[in-house]
Amino acid sequence: MAIGADFAISGAGAITHVSGATNYTVLQLHRWLQDLADDAQAAVGDLIDITTTTPSERSTDNIITLNSPFFINDAAAEYLYDGSITQLGGDEIYAGLVVVGAVETGTELQIWQDEGLVTSHWTAGKNAEPTASILNRVLVKVREAGADIDGRKIIVWARELGDTYAEFSVTMGLGNNVAAIFTSLDLNNQTAEGTIATWASVVNTEGFQLLDIAGDGSADEWYYSKWDKGSQTPKQMYERTKWLARKGSTEAIHSTTGPLFRGITHQFDYDGEVTTPPEDAILAWGTSFSYDAGTGTVPAVGQYWENMSNGGATPNGVGKVVFVSPTASTTGTVVIQRETITQTWADNDQFDLLGGTGHLVAASSPVGPNNAGGSGRLLAKYDNGAAGTLWIQLVSGVAPSNNYEIWARGTAGKVVDASSNSTTRTVSPEFLGTYTGSSIIGAFGIGIDPADGIAADLFTTLAAVSVNPPNNQKIQIFGAVPTEDRILVCTSDGGSPAGPFFAQLSLNTGLIASGQLAVIVDEAVPLDTPQQGSIRVQLDSGVYRLVAYTSWSGVGPSTFVTASTDWTDPLDAAVGKNVMITYIDKVATADPEEKTLKYSAPRTLFVRVRDGGTAGDTIPIKTFETTTVFGTGGASATVIRTTDA
Repeated sequence: MAIGADFAISGAGAITHVSGATNYTVLQLHRWLQDLADDAQAAVGDLIDITTTTPSERSTDNIITLNSPFFINDAAAEYLYDGSITQLGGDEIYAGLVVVGAVETGTELQIWQDEGLVTSHWTAGKNAEPTASILNRVLVKVREAGADIDGRKIIVWARELGDTYAEFSVTMGLGNNVAAIFTSLDLNNQTAEGTIATWASVVNTEGFQLLDIAGDGSADEWYYSKWDKGSQTPKQMYERTKWLARKGSTEAIHSTTGPLFRGITHQFDYDGEVTTPPEDAILAWGTSFSYDAGTGTVPAVGQYWENMSNGGATPNGVGKVVFVSPTASTTGTVVIQRETITQTWADNDQFDLLGGTGHLVAASSPVGPNNAGGSGRLLAKYDNGAAGTLWIQLVSGVAPSNNYEIWARGTAGKVVDASSNSTTRTVSPEFLGTYTGSSIIGAFGIGIDPADGIAADLFTTLAAVSVNPPNNQKIQIFGAVPTEDRILVCTSDGGSPAGPFFAQLSLNTGLIASGQLAVIVDEAVPLDTPQQGSIRVQLDSGVYRLVAYTSWSGVGPSTFVTASTDWTDPLDAAVGKNVMITYIDKVATADPEEKTLKYSAPRTLFVRVRDGGTAGDTIPIKTFETTTVFGTGGASATVIRTTDA
């Protein structure tokens, strides 16, 4: 058979790939071995004949077992497909993966396994069969040294910039296991990669966020991020987030590299807080115990250990270390994600490192002796004292259940206890969510800067509530000269000629003291008023004083919250004095000078621009005044610069 020219068999039973680029099915491997096994005498390079142990068994065309001493290695497995190979007495399994679907040309699929990505040897697809919509057929090692690798779970995904993203989760059994992946050209992501790389003004504030994306002035909503588009458009922000998570990216998101980031997969409540869990840390849970009598290899995260109870006489389950105390050596503490559970672990149980020389003995009764385990990156926490809620991206094992102890890697011990079972959350292949061409449909928990939202956007809070932003629109004043022009934009009084509407609101409480922190007015504040901005307060002297505020609330009387302000004579203002909201009230810093408001009803604005000529080019202009209507598409005005020199 042709396979005999590409593979060789050693006297120790090692079946290795020695030449060629042809790939073979597991059935072809079995047929070749059986063909050798009926020979009268082994030839040099195969060492199998009628006198040797039967080299392989066929359960089905896609399920093959190699009998000891025969085995393949990882390099040989790269040239095999269409089924599974079990070997070394069942201690090692390569399972078949068949990816079906349709993707854009050149797509290289990725496989997530056990907290990382499997190194690709399949590039744009191996053993594909386009007429059957088969994109890729390979073997994936899912069991090693007697332990299932992360419960045999994998995720297949496609993240080619310029295309839509997709992913599919599989628990790998014997034979072939199918994942379905479909991608298409993403018409909203056709900007060159090098150009997207320059859009550094798109930034994310990570962790638990309180944001009023709904813009209704009520309680802020909860999110796990605040994406700010900066000087880019919403579409460009979407492209930037895809660029961060693209195949091959080295960019960081929540302390992980972009290609490993998915978003929130689970949430659970906690109590019994020992220390505040650090956001972006890897949390771990499972069966925990202190150990002594450690010899050989010191336990480390990612290792698999086997419980050998009764003095090492009886194998009693296998698990992966997901936490180890920072100072561990011959003594320490470990948390183990159990891959197999046959009976309860106990004090004085012995553990041996699979595939190594480590040995340790439990020095305490394990906590959660029958717990399944896992690990996850903490993306957000609501800390309500000793209790709260955690939102994670699961990275191995299974999500925690009620009463599990939760540990944080890099810390000395337990941080909290789970006080509820975990709730599963659906992730989006593009972690930001979907961009429709005009609006963002955010993934679970994704937030944006409230000023960046539009009414057609849709976001889902950490409380699983859907939120639409108001119709945020801009006031733009074009033609202003930064550092020279003083700009005032306020509500028009409707006169002819128009002027500022000074009597827009009236003081409810007099301002007559120093250190006052609020301006209270009689009326309800208009709904299109920014939550942060400025007002003008009429003093007893008749001067209109500019005051910045940080928030407002109320429906009449209403309160503008300000910094500590001195209102003593001659800066005092009596009850009933005018208060006017100013939307832009500053020296220009950009052209155009902008302010974002939420549209609720048409508003006629008065615009005044002055440059007295004492700064910059020293050329004064005549006062420019106009009106413009703030509507569903915003408002704008362009300064006419008539010289007053």
